[in-house]
Amino acid sequence: MNIGDWLSGLFGGKYSLVYTALSDEECMRIIGKLRDSGVKYKTKIRGIYATSTRGFGWGRKQSQYDIYVKKEDACNANQAIRT
Repeated sequence: MNIGDWLSGLFGGKYSLVYTALSDEECMRIIGKLRDSGVKYKTKIRGIYATSTRGFGWGRKQSQYDIYVKKEDACNANQAIRT
């Protein structure tokens, strides 16, 4: 079982992971595409990480967002994301 299958189980197996965004901006861009296409979605934050800057303290925050849609909407979501 991969992590995507395990996390989709958290939604009762009704949802499919369609995208993993690695920043707030990327998440908002993908969500915007799904909204424009009328696809409903759910997000899960899998972690918030601080990146280091060459060993001199902490840099900017990096979040990881998993974006899920209902399994029957997965094809429409993938098409919307890639346009």
